Amino acid sequence: MRFHLLVLITALVTAACGAFSAPTATPTATPTLTATATRTPTETPTPTETRVPPTATATVTPTVTHTPTITPTPTVTLPPPPVPTATTTPMPTVSFVYDNSELIDIPTDILESLSAPLVAFINVNDRDSAGNALTPQPGTNREVLYYTSPIGGSRIPILELDASTDDQIYLSPGGTSIAYFRQGVSSAVTGLYVVDLTVGVSGRILPVESLAQQGFFNEPGWSPNGRRLAIAVPTGYDLDIFTVGSDGLNPRNMTNHGAYDFYPAWSPDGRSIAFVSDRAICPSWRPGEPGTCDGTGAPPPVAGHVYLMDAETGQTRQLSDALVSEPPRWINERQVAFVSGDPLFGDAERALYLA
Repeated sequence: MRFHLLVLITALVTAACGAFSAPTATPTATPTLTATATRTPTETPTPTETRVPPTATATVTPTVTHTPTITPTPTVTLPPPPVPTATTTPMPTVSFVYDNSELIDIPTDILESLSAPLVAFINVNDRDSAGNALTPQPGTNREVLYYTSPIGGSRIPILELDASTDDQIYLSPGGTSIAYFRQGVSSAVTGLYVVDLTVGVSGRILPVESLAQQGFFNEPGWSPNGRRLAIAVPTGYDLDIFTVGSDGLNPRNMTNHGAYDFYPAWSPDGRSIAFVSDRAICPSWRPGEPGTCDGTGAPPPVAGHVYLMDAETGQTRQLSDALVSEPPRWINERQVAFVSGDPLFGDAERALYLA
């Protein structure tokens, strides 16, 4: 369209110029160029980016590899060592029990007076009060434990026992607990009994035939508060020191050593127990234990050394190298007395020690 307008303007200008000039020859008509239309370029569409989600590549599942089985190294099984045959005949092991219990009628006034000084004594073969007081009465085969005031007053019966009990009655320092040996008509009755006066109950704690064990007569010893009793008990080939509650419960082996441990004596403050043991002479009487005297022909012990044991932890230490054959005695909370030598076994001299 713009090309045709240009041709028209050119023709008009040429005709005007010809009006002012001399006539000329009529020009030969020049072929008019026909403008060719130019194609309007077509916009090329901008390619739209199409996001194709990535295709997940399949993961190859690994093949399980079998763990090789380890062939164990063959173990050589050694034959068990031979168990040594005991040459010493063991004593029966005694177990603590609590049976034959009975109620004890303790007068109220005696319980109230336990904090005051009292005297305890035994009366054997007391006369029958129902008979004639002027005529001696036959024996009753009974004995009675009495408490009474040292400054006078009536005697108060505490326990009535078989006369065979004799003086095997052991009082706690405060008088609230009592241990006694009862010789009954059968093994179901015979044994060591304890009485707790604060609750008024008596019962058997050890079914033993005698307080003499493995050749040693062992008196039971009370703790100062009367709550626990210490006693030497046969445990097969040896003697161990046990403590047990006044109610017969919670027995505890305090030594468990393998030697002969005997003659326990509680300190006045209740923190320690002195006792005698042959462990420095014979470490053990149990077959097969290191240093055992079993099978050596060694005679059973008749004496030992004095040891001190912590009543709470059981830690033990030796007090003396002197051989003693009697129970040690506490003088106070810090001093223990004991005697060495025994004329019954040919000792020419005896000596009193204070440790």
